[in-house]
Amino acid sequence: MNIQTITKMLTDAGIEPNEAKIEVKMLLEHFCKYTEKDRLMGLEPENIEIVEAKVQERIKTRMPVQYLIGEAYFMGEFFKVTPDVLIPRDETEILVRRAIEFIIKKDFKHVLDIGTGSGCIACTIAKNTDATVLGVDISSDALRVALDNVTKLGINNRAVFRKSNLFEKVRAEEKFDMIISNPPYIPADYEFEPEVLHEPKLALIAEENGLGFYRKITEQAPEFLKPDGILMFELGIGEAELVKAFMEKDFEDIKAELGIDEIKPKKQEQSALMKYEIKGFDVYVGRNNRQNDYIISKLAKDEDYWFHARLCAGSHVLLKTMGREPEEEVLFECCKLARQYSSASLPSKVGIIYTKAKNLRKPPAAPLGYVTYKNEKEVLV
Repeated sequence: MNIQTITKMLTDAGIEPNEAKIEVKMLLEHFCKYTEKDRLMGLEPENIEIVEAKVQERIKTRMPVQYLIGEAYFMGEFFKVTPDVLIPRDETEILVRRAIEFIIKKDFKHVLDIGTGSGCIACTIAKNTDATVLGVDISSDALRVALDNVTKLGINNRAVFRKSNLFEKVRAEEKFDMIISNPPYIPADYEFEPEVLHEPKLALIAEENGLGFYRKITEQAPEFLKPDGILMFELGIGEAELVKAFMEKDFEDIKAELGIDEIKPKKQEQSALMKYEIKGFDVYVGRNNRQNDYIISKLAKDEDYWFHARLCAGSHVLLKTMGREPEEEVLFECCKLARQYSSASLPSKVGIIYTKAKNLRKPPAAPLGYVTYKNEKEVLV
């Protein structure tokens, strides 16, 4: 038994190949303290046995690997997670990045995070701004996890937590510059993937066809916001206009920003590329080899920038320039995306290469997603 064989166990069980590689690496680093030396010299048999056992548990139970190792990567940090809290999603990073931009720009000092769960939103905002954050949740078990994360990140006085059903235990005199929430927004009749069934339904499902919490929060938020305060939500697919209708009664300047979008190339299986917006630039991330191939073969233009993690599997990231030259900050954010969506999404620094798309070449008969490059630059992320 070796790493390749263990990875194949996951792919044979229906796990997407790139995800399988990432999961095996996560298990190796967590349980076996896997290092570059191990990669070169080979693992000890007892370490192979440990990872094989965890993979068999993963296959048998469909337990997400984040729960198996007890942590999830979010916005550059590892957060404790248990089945009492939702596993942080990449989509939520888009919401948090935008919130941090607002907080810094407007010098906001007080933020309320509704449905805080693991505390990943509250902790990330507190760690990256001068604001203090109150996180509320109805689940005592979730709040215990959030408190552990505050201690882990060393921000005990910056993010605090309180048991509350929405605004129930928030005092009327408490006023906030921003209220932010990634509420449950999935309809009760939705058919979940096996892995998602391990996550708390309390954090996933909402009444009123997924819109119940949006309506309740929107109706009560004005009482707790300062005059120029902001209300921010993560939205489910197709819910933007419906939520906007709730907000029009009490809010103005309502915007729905696409973070993860669908583009529709000719072949249906190439749809649903992840799309980010970074300081006015559109950035696309492939989810699999077919999408990576679409990015380099169809979507990329000569002056666009392409990003990829060096010497490991990962997504192709494409920055569309549209005739503009991006600042270094934008390029670095794209490097961070390439690192996040690579099999090296763990603590050690990773070399991210980038170059203009005109420097890419797809050799004849090369497999999907394979490309050669020149004139690249490298950044450690």
